[in-house]
Amino acid sequence: MVNKNKLRGRMIEKGETYESLAKKLNITKNTLYNKANGISSFTTDEAEMICDILHITDNNDKCDIFLASSSQ
Repeated sequence: MVNKNKLRGRMIEKGETYESLAKKLNITKNTLYNKANGISSFTTDEAEMICDILHITDNNDKCDIFLASSSQ
């Protein structure tokens, strides 16, 4: 499950909106929103692309965002 708060925080840090990030991922804004909110899942490729776009290089940060427990 995705930690949407951490993902959103990184997006804000890097000046990305759902719309701008979705365009870079070649998906719709609604699809990105659904994935960020756990309605559907990111593919491994999408998670890697997001990390590249948002300059997330630390493996702990990647895990904190994309492998969050369901209680978050």
